[in-house]
Amino acid sequence: MLENVNVLLFDFTRENLDEHEEAKVNLTSGKNVLEDLIQFEDGEFCESPFVQCIQIPTDDPYNQIPDEQMSDILGIEKNNLLYYRIFISSFKKSYSFTHGYLDEGAKDIKILANKKMIEENFPIFEIRYKVGEKWSSWQAIAGKFIVAHDYRFGPGGVREVYSSITEREISIIKQNFQIRYSGNTVNEILEPNTLYRIINDPFDSVIRKIIDPSTFQILFDSQLIQEVSSEKSFVIWRKFEERYR
Repeated sequence: MLENVNVLLFDFTRENLDEHEEAKVNLTSGKNVLEDLIQFEDGEFCESPFVQCIQIPTDDPYNQIPDEQMSDILGIEKNNLLYYRIFISSFKKSYSFTHGYLDEGAKDIKILANKKMIEENFPIFEIRYKVGEKWSSWQAIAGKFIVAHDYRFGPGGVREVYSSITEREISIIKQNFQIRYSGNTVNEILEPNTLYRIINDPFDSVIRKIIDPSTFQILFDSQLIQEVSSEKSFVIWRKFEERYR
């Protein structure tokens, strides 16, 4: 029997933003825009230019949707499909040492994105997710991406297997998930192993950030220390801390 699996499809590509200049103003304000983007009216999802609730047909009893199908929705090659992970910073004490490590959070949702999203999109957004009472760090995301619900009738965490996302689950996501505009990546030819830099922070243009290539975490650009006085770099760092702690 053919069934539909509902997922959320976000489109933050530069082309889509440029097509909706009026709505783009709020989207790039730097505040959390998820509440504005996702609305329901009489139980029906209100589509916006930047997020849609789409139905993906499947006749598999476990709601399996092949990666090829998800890649097609995002308009990318299958080998560029990324199961995007959100990380929670944690600390463990061992004897006289405290060890920091990253634990994967957001295990009830799946985010599928393009591995090349940062290099192909100059508008950069950032997301974070709350697990229990703890928020993850802000992490970079860009372009088109899918937010789906993990399979609820089994152990979960299985690739290509999903549950349909409902209005109730979307309301929970809105409480635990935040999205805001971060800025633009520097438009220049980058050498191999060069970190991507984000400029034009919407709250303060002096803040400059880099993206951790392995976790997509937003980090302070310490290169500023070499470019400005120590007093000024400390002021900029404090502004970064206030926004990202």
